[in-house]
Amino acid sequence: GSFGYYIMLLGFFVAAYTSYIGCAIGLSLLGVNIIHVLKPERRNIYTELTKDPIFTVLLIFGLVPPVIWSLPSMPGVVWLIIFGNATNVFAVPIIAIGVFILVTSKRYIGEVKTHPLLLLILLVAVMIALWSMITLLRSMLKI
Repeated sequence: GSFGYYIMLLGFFVAAYTSYIGCAIGLSLLGVNIIHVLKPERRNIYTELTKDPIFTVLLIFGLVPPVIWSLPSMPGVVWLIIFGNATNVFAVPIIAIGVFILVTSKRYIGEVKTHPLLLLILLVAVMIALWSMITLLRSMLKI
């Protein structure tokens, strides 16, 4: 009946929002960590990343839009799920390139040698991630 409609909407909202919670927390921690690397004095003040006020700001910035989009007369939860997954296409290449830089740089891993097979697999993953991002951008620009 009509009650099932609301249960289904609630399920969509929970599915979308739980995906965003993980992304928001992860990206907020990543953002704060980058700031701490660029400004080491901040790391001395805030020993835990989650205690830094910038973490809270980034987290709110990541969690409030999904709630607003889920309100009546907004784009809707289905669009939110699609949009959230599409934004991952832009985040994954950046993360993959960062990991590749980390495992190939003596500055970050010292004299430890990364196995060539691992480097090849990582390079293929970076290429696939970049191809996915470029393909999405091309399809978005055609609209």
